[in-house]
Amino acid sequence: MVREAKDWPWSSYRQTSGLLGNDSLLVAEWLLSAFSKKRGTAQKKYIEFVNQGKNGPSPWEALKNQVFLGDEAYVSQIMSNIDQDKDLSEIPKSQRKAKTKELQWYEQQQATSRNDAIKHSYESGGYSMKEIGTYYNLHYSRVGRIIKKEKDKTRHQFCYTLAFLMQNQRNILNRIAKDLLKESLTRHLILVPKNKYI
Repeated sequence: MVREAKDWPWSSYRQTSGLLGNDSLLVAEWLLSAFSKKRGTAQKKYIEFVNQGKNGPSPWEALKNQVFLGDEAYVSQIMSNIDQDKDLSEIPKSQRKAKTKELQWYEQQQATSRNDAIKHSYESGGYSMKEIGTYYNLHYSRVGRIIKKEKDKTRHQFCYTLAFLMQNQRNILNRIAKDLLKESLTRHLILVPKNKYI
């Protein structure tokens, strides 16, 4: 990039500020009228305005949903005007998803442990392992191992729960089968020695 706006060759800054002659293709009066009614004064104020933005934070850091520059009220107002039944298949996923919560939120609200918070913040899709590692003062490879361990733990818990449910279901089915067999034998008056039921 360049250090000053006048050095960017594809910018209209030089013509708008009066540093170059007027270009017949560039109509800058509407822009300059926001600064003053007199062209010379407007150009000076325009130059000051552009210089005030130097070394400041990038406006793109405040971008919401990759589309909106504005506060939450503005974003809500615009979102309320969007057709809710519109097909979203052609809108990028990053523009459809809600804003990612701060890492501190995962640490305080979402998780039962630090490792659980790391896993949840990574699964949110809003943070890289490096960003999470910087927040927790860990190397990103360590963050990767923690995430894998937490996912394995979740997988093991799921498998254990599934096995437990299957065992309970098997026990219930065995009891039902025994009861049905007893009932069937009793109905048909088949005498079976005591304690010989299946």
